[in-house]
Amino acid sequence: MKIAQVGTFDLDNLGDLLFPWVTSRLFASVHGAENQLEYHCFSPTEGAYFYSDQCQYKNIDALDAEDAVAPFDWVLIGGGDLLRDDDYSLYAIYGEQTPALTFTSILSPTVGGTRRLAVLAAGLPYEVEGDFREFLTNSFSRLKAIALRDSRSAAYLQPCVDVPISIVPDFVHAIPSFLPQAKCDDLVRAMLPEFEQGYLCFQGHGDVCEPVDIAAQTLKDIEQRVGKPFVLIEIGGCLGDTDYLEKLSDITGYPLVSRGKFPEITLEQKVAVIAASHGFIGSSLHGNIISNAYGVKNFSYVGKYSHKITEYFSNEGHGILFSDFSLLRGNVERVVAVFEADGGRKQPLTALKTKLILDFITDLIRSSPGAASAFSPAVDSIYKRAHAKSSFRESIVRSQLADLGCRLAAEKQNAVEQVEYRDRLIEELRGLHEAEKENSFAQITYRDKLIEVLEAQITALKEKSG
Repeated sequence: MKIAQVGTFDLDNLGDLLFPWVTSRLFASVHGAENQLEYHCFSPTEGAYFYSDQCQYKNIDALDAEDAVAPFDWVLIGGGDLLRDDDYSLYAIYGEQTPALTFTSILSPTVGGTRRLAVLAAGLPYEVEGDFREFLTNSFSRLKAIALRDSRSAAYLQPCVDVPISIVPDFVHAIPSFLPQAKCDDLVRAMLPEFEQGYLCFQGHGDVCEPVDIAAQTLKDIEQRVGKPFVLIEIGGCLGDTDYLEKLSDITGYPLVSRGKFPEITLEQKVAVIAASHGFIGSSLHGNIISNAYGVKNFSYVGKYSHKITEYFSNEGHGILFSDFSLLRGNVERVVAVFEADGGRKQPLTALKTKLILDFITDLIRSSPGAASAFSPAVDSIYKRAHAKSSFRESIVRSQLADLGCRLAAEKQNAVEQVEYRDRLIEELRGLHEAEKENSFAQITYRDKLIEVLEAQITALKEKSG
């Protein structure tokens, strides 16, 4: 069996990189021996490898060429929040390597019309409207099976598909089946031998967390009460974790597990740092998923920022969610109580979730790709061309807005500095004015005294001469 999986596997983001790592192993476990399964991964760009154990991938433009030589049995889409059309949102991440159509190319990865596409536990962050809905309906007419990770995404997508939607857990829940707890413990023991007595794990970035000094004080407060230090973990290197956590590490002295600090680190080691911890606090969805998969008690603090986090934590047993970090900070006693209860571990959310995932894969493999669908290459091409222009214009506008924002911030800073300079000048002038007044008063006093002396001398002379 020959399978292609498409997604953003070219980004330094733990969740994205774990999707093909776990999925290829799940398919191999269902299909049989790995040598009977050809698994190929495709992403918007090519060549950005971050970890020695991440799955190899090619540029998505090569998919059709390989398919023409030896057709793929299945083309898998996912996972992650891929069901969207705001391609411009990735420009800041990809930079000059940004393809014209990132999400759009993933959602319609091939020109073939056979019903052999499948969506893997993906998420849909926004409602599907307008021309994007027409594009998605056309591309997804080739779907043979679709799994979404939450009912909110299913409600948004249902009008665009003609196959039943399954709600299937994120595939990363199955990772302990291939990376057991005992191995995680051994990996961390070798990496962080000084933390053998236990530690807590924290992840965050500046967009959703409070200033590092406030976060540092909160973590130190929790450490003092629980009796275990924190280890900081970089999960979304491409999303801004690194800079924030480096500053937090400098303030607290907590070690940071990142590619910068551990250049040879692997995906397995990053997973192990969470799996072997006494508790996890973080904004990352997959940090919380890994925690739940291994039975690590977990908290998140981005309830008001992230639909996918809110949906995930709405399910029982997925942890405790605060709307923002300030609310977590105000509930340190609750956090401490959870971490200290029952020895620190909870029931891993692995067995049932893995069964649901394997059932979906088994049904997919047992089915056969259908006949030609109603897919229109013309509609697909027209949308992509128009959307490319729209995204390009959007990127220009956003770049201009960002530039204007920088200029406005500079102008505001300049105005503040001018006001401060004026205030300082006024203070200096007031000082000079006071000094002049004091000098004038001193001169007047001196003159009055001089007059008194002179008058006394005159009087004395008169008396003497008279």
